[in-house]
Amino acid sequence: MRNNNDDFNSKNPEETASNKFAAELLVPIDFLKKDFESGIRDVKSLAQRYKVSEEMMWWRIMDTG
Repeated sequence: MRNNNDDFNSKNPEETASNKFAAELLVPIDFLKKDFESGIRDVKSLAQRYKVSEEMMWWRIMDTG
């Protein structure tokens, strides 16, 4: 059985680039920073706002620091 974390921790440069592109397309970093600055920091609320899974939102937040 494949672990979902494998997709985010891939050593394959093409897969890593694809994941970063998809993350930026779904949750643009500039928009996410504005949400954080305005006080929206609840992962569930952010996931609903961007229409992505909570897991994806956690990865996006962790990836962007």
